[in-house]
Amino acid sequence: MASLFALYRKRKEQGLARREARRLRSWIRRVQNFQRDILSGEDLRALTALADRLRDSARFPPKELCGEARQLLLRVGGRLFPSRSLAENAEAFLTAAILALTVRVFFFQIFSIPTNSMWPSYKGMTAEYPAVVGRTPIGHFLCGATSHDLISPESGPIRIPVNGSAQAQKQRSLLPYEEMRRWQWGLWPSPVRRYELFVGSRAIPIEVPREFDMEQLLMRRFFPDIGSGRIADAIALHRPEIQRGQLLLSTGQRAEKSEAFLFFEVIHGDVLLVDRFTPHFVRPRRGRPLVFATRSVPALRESDDRYYIKRLVALGGDEVAVREGKLLVNGAEANFSAAMEKNNSKRPPFNGYFPLGSLSSGAIPVPKGHGFVLGDNSAYSYDSRYFGAIPLKAVIGYPRLHLYPFLPAQNNDPKTQRSPDKIRRFLHFWERYAGGE
Repeated sequence: MASLFALYRKRKEQGLARREARRLRSWIRRVQNFQRDILSGEDLRALTALADRLRDSARFPPKELCGEARQLLLRVGGRLFPSRSLAENAEAFLTAAILALTVRVFFFQIFSIPTNSMWPSYKGMTAEYPAVVGRTPIGHFLCGATSHDLISPESGPIRIPVNGSAQAQKQRSLLPYEEMRRWQWGLWPSPVRRYELFVGSRAIPIEVPREFDMEQLLMRRFFPDIGSGRIADAIALHRPEIQRGQLLLSTGQRAEKSEAFLFFEVIHGDVLLVDRFTPHFVRPRRGRPLVFATRSVPALRESDDRYYIKRLVALGGDEVAVREGKLLVNGAEANFSAAMEKNNSKRPPFNGYFPLGSLSSGAIPVPKGHGFVLGDNSAYSYDSRYFGAIPLKAVIGYPRLHLYPFLPAQNNDPKTQRSPDKIRRFLHFWERYAGGE
């Protein structure tokens, strides 16, 4: 048995020595190539001789020969030997970063859609309530779903904190929140909002993405009979109480200790690949969806530096109006794309155009060098009706490809049926297999 262990150790040492010899030969070639112009003829000949000896004894290289090669490389290798991983890879990292930045600025960029202003053409972030029970981790990934549940720490009535008028105007929300950042997948910081709900005297925090419509979720859960879906109408019907300087809106519901009284999923908005190359050479055309930077729009310049996706419906010199749910450009029905034609005819799930904002008073002209943009979900879109026409120089790209999620949150949802049947069948198989059916 001892002889077997000795043979094993010998073979292992020989293998390590062979790998070390190959590594040293590689470093000798590198030093010869990069230091040839500053090395003396004697050093070059010594390196060549050592490389030949390492090659000739490649099967069983002696330790003395490897030690001699290391000593020579330390003397003539300069900054190349011994290797420093940071210095060695800095050039590769820098090249990759410059290439990625060039592609992002001039060619393609990935955008995630936070809101549903372009629904049903593009889907924004939504809430699945009640959450789908039994969805597997692979199902969550394919559907872009993240589960959230609130567990009651004690028994008591459920109440919602609301802002007073001054704080509501400052935060532009009737629900108080704290804005912070959380690392997403450990790769980049993502903005989130931290809300609170009260059960009895205990505050229960909940964190959701910044663009998530928490107000709509709470209305669906606690005030489903109020059709508007706005917390302001709930406040008008149920006067908030003041406790410890905090306005609390009673939901009229109660939670028991350890009960999950709010269980929902945040469904990720569509992730699109946007072409940033074409706008440098091709003039925007009517009917085309586009992405523009808010910093280039005077009415949006004071807000956060963001990107909006809307549909271009009119160019400079045109006149825009909405009558009887139809969009008119220069007095004619604007059917510049299939989505606009469906919207004008109110073909489900499209709901037509609404004369809101600046269009509520009639037709308006579009200035030269500008474009008038609208969301396909006209009733809930913040667009040129409110912030005016955008300069065409603000356009940064056109959406080309839908990347994620791979599947709709519910396969029977007609709003999101865009995924291939092959993937849908795979998810159905996986759900059954993982569930042990």
